[in-house]
Amino acid sequence: MKYIITGGAGFIGSILAQKLLQLQAKVCIIDDLSTGHIRNIRHLLSYPGCKFIRGDASLPATWDGLACSGDVIIHLAATVGVKKVCEDPFRTLENNIRGIETVLEIALCSGCKVVYASSSEVYGQSESEALKEEDALIVYAHQGGRSAYVLSKLMGEHYCFNYFEKYALPVIVCRFFNIAGINQSCSYGMVVPTFVQQALNGQPITIFGDGEQRRSFCNVHDLTDALYALMNQENTWGQAFNIGNTETISINKLAEFVRHQTNNISSIVYEPLPYERCGGKDIHHRTPCIDKIKAATGWYPRIPWKQTVLDVLRHEKNNMQQPVNASQQHAQLVYG
Repeated sequence: MKYIITGGAGFIGSILAQKLLQLQAKVCIIDDLSTGHIRNIRHLLSYPGCKFIRGDASLPATWDGLACSGDVIIHLAATVGVKKVCEDPFRTLENNIRGIETVLEIALCSGCKVVYASSSEVYGQSESEALKEEDALIVYAHQGGRSAYVLSKLMGEHYCFNYFEKYALPVIVCRFFNIAGINQSCSYGMVVPTFVQQALNGQPITIFGDGEQRRSFCNVHDLTDALYALMNQENTWGQAFNIGNTETISINKLAEFVRHQTNNISSIVYEPLPYERCGGKDIHHRTPCIDKIKAATGWYPRIPWKQTVLDVLRHEKNNMQQPVNASQQHAQLVYG
């Protein structure tokens, strides 16, 4: 079997590609390197089953001769990260929707299966303590800003389910909850690498809002295990699954842990939420219910959030060649 990973040179895609190659699968990576990086996959190109195509997955021409019957397309490519999304909401909407449209058409014509990377963002401002796949999706359609990302992911889900119902195209929708791990960039608003970079560089750790918003952080290796488990079950196709860690912590607690582990004596700075975040509102609590994926595959997260943060700290400390510019560290980043 061949797996085609769009966005395969990114943080999640590169680690998933490595896992599949180590399992002796064939892997084709498609990435235009707009946010992914060749350094993430350079070590994979020596595998005999690995192929890399530099191209935009939303363009049909990129796919010429790549997909065949029985292949699985794992669609990770998207405009992501609060900073990048808010800079160009129209491009976010256009890129994300066009990408899943193209992938579904290629899969339908070639006889492939599709795994679609959605997001916990589609639950919006839900008040549920543990979000279930059948819960109502309460999304604020704020003009521009972050809503462009949320609505594009929600549209992508609907495209997937309509192709499943109308054409019997095998699809799985995966709602990711705050994935973290080594090689994750702080450039686009991801909170764990942002706090780590700020602390290692002796900069103040910047929190938007009061810091009491709670998040659960799932290690990227747990995520790739979940994806592999879902793809190898017969009863998972045509459904949506939450993937995430069920242990939540406040952003304040995360900041204090990072500061303690790095012996950082700088202060924690609080700033107002940027208006682009759906009118300056943040989601206070976001925790997945993972009963569905556990029942279907037996999967559950095994790596605690503290271990994930420590892994990122060690990795960044070992690979930091020069201090990051203070203005970059203080960039207005909001946490999803």
